[in-house]
Amino acid sequence: MSGGGPILVTGVYRSGSNLLAHLLDGHPDLSVWSDCVHYFRFIHGRYAPLDNDDVIRALVCDLTDRLETRFGFDPDRGELERRLMASDRTPAGIYDAIMGASFFLRGARRWGEKVSLTWTRAGEFLDFFPHGRVLVILRDPRAVLESWKRETFAPPPLYLDAIFNCLGLLGYLRERGVRRRLHCLRFEDLLRSPGEAMAGVWAFLGEEPPPGDPALLPRPDQDKARTLNTFARANEGRNRVDPGAAEAWVDRIDEDDLALCNALLGPALEEHGYTLRLAHRATGERLDAVFGSAPGYLRNAYLRWRETGQGHEGYPLDPTDPANWRSVNRASEKRG
Repeated sequence: MSGGGPILVTGVYRSGSNLLAHLLDGHPDLSVWSDCVHYFRFIHGRYAPLDNDDVIRALVCDLTDRLETRFGFDPDRGELERRLMASDRTPAGIYDAIMGASFFLRGARRWGEKVSLTWTRAGEFLDFFPHGRVLVILRDPRAVLESWKRETFAPPPLYLDAIFNCLGLLGYLRERGVRRRLHCLRFEDLLRSPGEAMAGVWAFLGEEPPPGDPALLPRPDQDKARTLNTFARANEGRNRVDPGAAEAWVDRIDEDDLALCNALLGPALEEHGYTLRLAHRATGERLDAVFGSAPGYLRNAYLRWRETGQGHEGYPLDPTDPANWRSVNRASEKRG
């Protein structure tokens, strides 16, 4: 295994996970990629048997084709194939062989991958890697909803699924409690007190903090995680963590959306230290009206909440469908 336990960074989309990955990737001994390999989404359980050389070749071919199609990456296909062939052919061994390739490791000692909506695989990741670590970043669900509404290309009202994903993560954290190899930090704490927040992260990872001001963002030429293009675009011209971003959502969020959040997430918000911003909550009749006429995916999430009080982890559009990759690219180009 390539020096030090692997790192998984996860959380709900629009939660600051790219910022955290960017700060981690600025450490000289770490190479942390963002939403790139997606081992659990695209590889794990999809190729069998792993002791078959033709299966390994197909895996490498599919992986490199996807990286080229989606990101324009061109990793050394021959090196990847040799590494996977020489691995122990277990799921953990295949994952580590991929991320330990020179294209991904970039001369660092330890690899990590940031993948949104993957907290339900955290236990599996830790089973794979006995010295691995999982970082979960949590953001005020109302900020997530407001940001996702502006950024997603999914048609309205599918942006409301952010509420159920936030509820799913909060439920996961409540059920699992404190775990030795899982560390949760709040996005707001990272913005307001980056030194203190990152000191806790480095201690959890067993790494010495890199020299310099912890509030400084790594320069683009220091960024090994090339898939962080949306983060770089959003922070163009900014070289420091911006504490003002913690409350930016307050003046932007629609009051109806806020009332829905209060109704679905109120107790969970207060449990995690988030103060309610609007006195009223959407009534049961209003919830039924909004979600009862919603597309099936969103309506089913609401009905599940009514029956169990639980959220979920998932996307309203299939993230494995290449058509949605093109949509992501078009949306990014439009924003740029």
